[in-house]
Amino acid sequence: MYFTGLKSTTSCIKNIFFKLLPVLVLTILFFGRSGEVKACNNSSFVINSIVDNGNGTWTYNITFTVELGSLDVSYYGSVFKFTSSSGTPTVLPGYTSPLPSGGALSSNLTGFIGANVNSQAADSDWNVYDNVTNVLSYECPDLFGCATDDFTRTFSVTVMGCVETILFDASPNSGSASCEKTLSTGLSCSTPVTPPVCGDTFYDSGGAGGNYSANEDVTYTICPVTPGDKVSLVFNTFTLQGGGACSSTANDYVQIFNGDMITDPLLGTWCGTNNPGTITSTSADGCLTFVFHSNATTQAAGYSITVTCAPPPPPPTSPCTCASGNGICGGEHFCNSSAAQSDYNNLASTVAQYDFIPDLSAANGTSYQLCYEYTTGPTETSIGFVNAIGTTGGSSCTFTRTYQVYQGTGCSSPLANTTAADFGTGFEYTVLPNTFYNFCVTITITNTSCLTIDDTYVWLYNNSPGGQGCGTCAAPCTGPGMGAVATYNDRTYLSCWEPACAIYGPTSFTNCFSATADATGFLGFANLFVQDGPSTCITKTWTLSPSGSCSTTIPNPIPNAHSVASGFNPEYSGLTPNGSYVLCVTYTLSNSSCGFLMDWAIIFV
Repeated sequence: MYFTGLKSTTSCIKNIFFKLLPVLVLTILFFGRSGEVKACNNSSFVINSIVDNGNGTWTYNITFTVELGSLDVSYYGSVFKFTSSSGTPTVLPGYTSPLPSGGALSSNLTGFIGANVNSQAADSDWNVYDNVTNVLSYECPDLFGCATDDFTRTFSVTVMGCVETILFDASPNSGSASCEKTLSTGLSCSTPVTPPVCGDTFYDSGGAGGNYSANEDVTYTICPVTPGDKVSLVFNTFTLQGGGACSSTANDYVQIFNGDMITDPLLGTWCGTNNPGTITSTSADGCLTFVFHSNATTQAAGYSITVTCAPPPPPPTSPCTCASGNGICGGEHFCNSSAAQSDYNNLASTVAQYDFIPDLSAANGTSYQLCYEYTTGPTETSIGFVNAIGTTGGSSCTFTRTYQVYQGTGCSSPLANTTAADFGTGFEYTVLPNTFYNFCVTITITNTSCLTIDDTYVWLYNNSPGGQGCGTCAAPCTGPGMGAVATYNDRTYLSCWEPACAIYGPTSFTNCFSATADATGFLGFANLFVQDGPSTCITKTWTLSPSGSCSTTIPNPIPNAHSVASGFNPEYSGLTPNGSYVLCVTYTLSNSSCGFLMDWAIIFV
């Protein structure tokens, strides 16, 4: 930094001293030397190859030789200028840089384009090359120059737009036209065609009624006149050569880029009769770059395109913000993370999907809050929240995502998460049973490659230990689970109770069912259940109480009347004939591998 600053502040001294030095020497040697005094006039360059990239750009491979002698001013670099009769070409990033030091070159030569040209040479002799698109400079930062003798280097550079001639200024500091060399590329650039503007309708080279020509390369950069407007291309008709891949040399194609350069994000490539419809810029400058390429075979009717320019429509608002009280953007709740992950792994899942119709705009910087409402279950104390977003724009589309979980209808104090979700992108949260929550994500688009947000997915899963049985002694279960038959031998277990989510240990829970004694005061019970885990991991106990008197437990004279394996086959005698009772069975699950899935109970009288 010190030397760069020093050279810049002393550029006038440098110019005067080094430009007077040859004159002083010439004064001494005048009678002993004749001819040119600047060796850089013998510099030269050759164009090794030119590659047509088929998208309005050409890549040049160039070798140049700078010849220097003791009478030359200090060498700070060289310049290449690409010119055309049909407009000003643009040098694209990606050129060879740096050109390495070695031999007579004491420092690397760094390549610069646009506003960076002359940033190291920092010399007024270079000003003619400043801030133009068609110049590539190679510069060194050395205060007293970086070469005093001949050297040769080779580089490659890609230029957008047809180039007819290349100017090589071997040493701009020389101030001599004799150090400037020009070569023809052999390309013939057609008369410039004015790019279409807002309100125009433009056609291929065949016009409204003819076919386009072979071997065409057309590039238009179309920008709005009014700042803030966005350009749209409306394809009225579209017929190109079809078949094969649109981007290959086997086809003619149209490409559109989201901005004023072909280095901006590619919005699409179209060929055949695949009409692009309407393409609207989302770039900050509002521009689109249009590229058409035709090969040597099979010409077609081409295209008719109308250019419109207008302010961008306001981005659509989220249909499901927390504040709107319309948390519909989801979603599905699952009994556990395994069930949720199984659905998450199914890319065609629809239960967790919310499809936006129409799609949400995905302009750079746009944000949406997307919420899904859910009321926790009676034993739910921990819940997992996983989200996925579907976008168009390819893998280069990027966005940030933040999670917010709000209890109740308030939207200002999100819960803190407890840990990352078991799968996907998301978190787990501590929640209260039987409580309303808004599960929200805020999506912010972070680049210009995104086109739309198509859908959002929400997977919620119960991560709570234990679970709740059906009913209590005071309010027995009203759902299925208890059936009645005439005798023990008639049992069928047709009625069953199934928890909303499988219950896993370690925990205990109780199921209570209503039962009525027969006319003799007899009641008998049998029971089966389905479990997940070792057969001995669930134990059970039971009580029988008169309806409305839960504090009274009726003793059981015969706990296992038919010696069943489960040990549960109680029979009661001497009850109130036709009396109402409540049977409560308590299950104890010993460990986390032990799961309760389904329960059957049967009465026989």
